[in-house]
Amino acid sequence: MLAVRQNNWMSINAPVIAQSTVLLRGYKLGQYLAPYMSSLEFEERLSLHRRWGATLFTGAAALYGENDSRSANNDVYPMWGAGLHFVIKPVQRMLVNFEYAQGVEDNRGVYLKFGYGW
Repeated sequence: MLAVRQNNWMSINAPVIAQSTVLLRGYKLGQYLAPYMSSLEFEERLSLHRRWGATLFTGAAALYGENDSRSANNDVYPMWGAGLHFVIKPVQRMLVNFEYAQGVEDNRGVYLKFGYGW
């Protein structure tokens, strides 16, 4: 099953610390800031067995708008990753995910979460 998510974040006249940030796995919230952010993610959810599955995902976020105090040299932040999930309760489709995500500039993350975020 292919899942797609698109986000937009706009901050008008906000102080730098409250501006829009990259909202993707593999990046820390608040690390890269700008007045506006748009992101697009694709996630393929594969069933490997009745209770086991895999996820493959990719996406990118763009920071834009006038900002004199840029926190990064890039405007586009790509990411990719993969993970495994295990269905704890099949009737309720309750599952646990273990994922790895890789971004640019040594950004990466390991995630353990219950259910899908979206």
